Amino acid sequence: TAPSTSEVRGEVYTAAETPATHEAPKRQLSEPYKSRSLVRNKDYNEKKRPSIQKGFFIPVPLPFNTGEHFTLDCGQIPLGIYESEPSSIIAYGLNSVSYRDKLNALLRLEKTSKKGNNSGTFSGDLAEEDQSIKSDYVPDYEEHIDLEFEDSGTHFYCKVYYAQQFMRLRQKIYSEGEDCFIRSLSRCVDWAARGGKTRAIFRKVLDNQFIIKQMSRTEVDSFVTFANGYFAYIKNMVGDQKPTALAKVLGVY
Repeated sequence: TAPSTSEVRGEVYTAAETPATHEAPKRQLSEPYKSRSLVRNKDYNEKKRPSIQKGFFIPVPLPFNTGEHFTLDCGQIPLGIYESEPSSIIAYGLNSVSYRDKLNALLRLEKTSKKGNNSGTFSGDLAEEDQSIKSDYVPDYEEHIDLEFEDSGTHFYCKVYYAQQFMRLRQKIYSEGEDCFIRSLSRCVDWAARGGKTRAIFRKVLDNQFIIKQMSRTEVDSFVTFANGYFAYIKNMVGDQKPTALAKVLGVY
């Protein structure tokens, strides 16, 4: 039997989402017509499906600005990289799993080297202090760590000079800890420093804890020659609680 007018009215309004003020059709729909209508709708839907089933999609552009990288592998702390902020590259490197693995490998090498030289031992624990640093001590292994990481469009490189030496120095003079140090370096802004003759580029982290200075190749080479003397001097000043006018460098990258 054919459905009543009220039944047809309910089906039509629901399918078409027409307003309630729209009048229902005066004639009843026959079953064959309703069946053909359902078949056409089904064909239409199936016609739209193949493109999805075959894996076709319209790529959505990344919502980040040019120079911002948030799709890199996440380390212990979720961080992004900003190409205009070099400290963010350093922070990401120090936060990476690769850095921690290489740092632990350096500590093991250091322990083995000191045992062979009868200079004492070091447990390898990041929270412990090492033996007294001698200004003329030259290890028989590479003290720097090279890091590389990339996303789909950019390749980054960061070299951490004297990784274990600076790590211990920060433990002595920066009580907030390594994670806070990394978070602080994650963002920086240009800073117009006054004075000085090198015309180097300076930046300041957003929380105002640290200043970042661009070093020339000559300055880097000079630091490498007296680095052990610097570490020994700062350690003695801190240990003896003596004041010093020498700037405390917490890392070179």
